[in-house]
Amino acid sequence: MLDKISAYDQRQYKLMLAKLLLYKKDKISLKNLIFSLESLLKVLNIMDENWKNEFVRNWGVLEVVYACFVYPKYEELNEKDKKYVNEGKDKIEIKDAVNKLIKLVEPKIVEEDET
Repeated sequence: MLDKISAYDQRQYKLMLAKLLLYKKDKISLKNLIFSLESLLKVLNIMDENWKNEFVRNWGVLEVVYACFVYPKYEELNEKDKKYVNEGKDKIEIKDAVNKLIKLVEPKIVEEDET
């Protein structure tokens, strides 16, 4: 059974989902997605720790991959990290993390007639 989720938190979950879907459609940048998700997570009032930990774990994947993109000294990365970035594994990890985040957020959204 779903916990009773406040209207305020419902708006935050809906915004999270909207941002994730916009990213999947290439309408916002990875940087924008990371910042938005972090900000929305911080303002949630009701949240179970297991959900939060899983959310942070997947959000963290996005942050780490983004850090690799903007790392100012690419030449100083070790060979393993350079290969990781060059082979596009980062794109697969981003896609997987975004899909997992969507699966985490969707069940938190309750339609008006369900409350």
